[in-house]
Amino acid sequence: MNQLHGYLEITIDGQAYGLKFGTNAIALFCELHGIELHELAMVNDAAAVRDLIWCAGKSWSLSKDEKFPFNQYQIGDWLDSISEKEMNRILKAIDKTKIAGKEIQAGRTTDGKEEEPKN
Repeated sequence: MNQLHGYLEITIDGQAYGLKFGTNAIALFCELHGIELHELAMVNDAAAVRDLIWCAGKSWSLSKDEKFPFNQYQIGDWLDSISEKEMNRILKAIDKTKIAGKEIQAGRTTDGKEEEPKN
């Protein structure tokens, strides 16, 4: 797993868990919120941050054929307990998210083109 592209480990109650912000996490997030990929940047509330982190943990676990032991509310409680430094580390990993080989940043690919809606 390339730690430079949307992956990091977090610790909850002394146990390490992986978060992978990538195609699977974004697909799960879009499904959860009933949105298309091009609408991703428009979802920017506290629940969205919590849910994206939950999706990254769940998709990491599923890709390793494991069960992610937390629900979104437990992730929200954990987020309330972490430091600003830890949150910034998570946000940096989100910024490094890649979907199908392209980094995404605020709804744009790294080539600067807006994502086209898929109909």
